[in-house]
Amino acid sequence: MPILFLSVIERVDPSVPVFGVRAPIHMFCRFRDRQSELVLNFEATSGIMYEGDYSDDLLPTNKKAIENGVYLRDLTKKEVLASLIGSLVKKERRAGNNTNALRYADLMIQVAPNLPDGFIAKGSTLHKIAYETMSKAEINNKPLSNKEYEECVRLGEMGTKLLEYGLELGWEPVSDVSIKKYIDGLQKISRKK
Repeated sequence: MPILFLSVIERVDPSVPVFGVRAPIHMFCRFRDRQSELVLNFEATSGIMYEGDYSDDLLPTNKKAIENGVYLRDLTKKEVLASLIGSLVKKERRAGNNTNALRYADLMIQVAPNLPDGFIAKGSTLHKIAYETMSKAEINNKPLSNKEYEECVRLGEMGTKLLEYGLELGWEPVSDVSIKKYIDGLQKISRKK
């Protein structure tokens, strides 16, 4: 929904300063009035609007991730595009099209190399390829050759390094805890209205 909102605003009046902003597990939109310095954040999906910068008590976020620009900063158009491409990575992985998922992850890295999302997507996909290759061999009771095994290990190690890079920056994987934090934060924001 935020992508649609950003696209419509861009089409209606490209001079309006509206940005995509990432937080753990979601994206929202931010309007910055250059004259009054008013900052409005709005959740396009839920319709909740909040004036000023999000504070930690409203939307708990890893401080390290904020300092490293992973969350809560205005995104460039390319970074918003990379976030959108991330949905295609997930779709392709779920469908078992790991080669396409890797292509999309590489595109994310190419489009927005300063966001950890592409690295996380690529690392997760490499892990999935290694895991599925080893699982298939075990299920079929057909051991991997040394070369195949070494390739699985290499992919797993490469995937781990990419995931560790994102974690070092403060990226947070989606979990039940992060979803609860997000919902609780939205409820706090809506009560403050």
